[in-house]
Order: sequence, then C-alpha cells, then structure tokens
Amino acid sequence: MLGVASLCNQVKLVADNVAKLAFNGSEIDFGTSDVFPLPVAFNVVPLAGSIIDTTWDGSSEEAKLRDESRKILGIPELVVTATCTRVGEMTGHSISITAWFDSPVDAKETIKSLQSAKGVEVVDLPNPVFAAGKDPSFVGRIRGHQSNPRQLSLFVSGDNLRKGAALNAVQIAELLI
Repeated sequence: MLGVASLCNQVKLVADNVAKLAFNGSEIDFGTSDVFPLPVAFNVVPLAGSIIDTTWDGSSEEAKLRDESRKILGIPELVVTATCTRVGEMTGHSISITAWFDSPVDAKETIKSLQSAKGVEVVDLPNPVFAAGKDPSFVGRIRGHQSNPRQLSLFVSGDNLRKGAALNAVQIAELLI
C-alpha cells in the first residue's frame, strides 16, 4: 500500500495546479517518493521493479512476467518481450498482448472462446478503474492483423490485489493455444 499512499500524496500536492501539466510538468512539485523513481500522479513511468540488466532482461518485473509465463505454459523457450510501466491509478494491472501463432487465428472465434472462459469477461474497453474490486480478468480490443493472419492483439485489465497480470496473461494465452 506504499505505492497507493505515495500516489495519493502526489495527487494532493499537485491538485490545485494540475492544469499546468499540459504545458510544463517540470514546474510542478510532486514531492519525493521512496516508491517510484519519477512522479506517478498523472504520469506513466516506463519502469516497474528494478533494473537488472539494461541489455537483455530489463527490469525485475519484466523478467518475472517472462519467467512466470514460461513456467505456467510449460514452454521454456517462449519469447516474451515486455516493457512494464507504472501508471498513476490506484490498483490494477493491465497488459497489451500481441501473440503469434503457428496457424491463422480468427478474432471472432477467439472472442467466442474467451466469452465462455471461466474468470474472463469480454468487454469493449477493459481498464483498471472498471476492474477494481472485481475478480474476472477483463479482455477487449481483440483484433487480428491484416498483415499477418497468425497474429492477434488484445488488452487485459484486472485487479492486481485479486490476481496478478502475469497469471492473467498466461491463463488467456492458454485458452488461445
């Protein structure tokens, strides 16, 4: 809950001057945070966890996402490329997934399959505010790609206090395979 407290403090500090963020955020005093390397209120920080290797693994959260996905799916060589970010919201994880398959995949069939999956709810625009306090993983923006019929993109949000993002991604990938 340290992250939530830090975010709340930053929001309080900048609330009266939030319109200035449209022109020059460096003029705003967000205070200090022992939790985030940059201000997280009204911001996106392209780092979650700590840097472990700038040339390959990236951050501890990115390595965890890769390693957990490989372990749960039982595919040790699974290629996972991720940039984990911190977004100024209270709770929730979201993930944008682009997956490649061995054979063509149909977005409409994928939607039908996901609609019947336990713990998954298909919605138009999944987001962490909507997912807060709810158990399902919310999946949407499901679409194929004209350039590659074996490629599918989707967006997933969930309450990370109930279920982690890596587990959500893996469970959805298992359904698609």
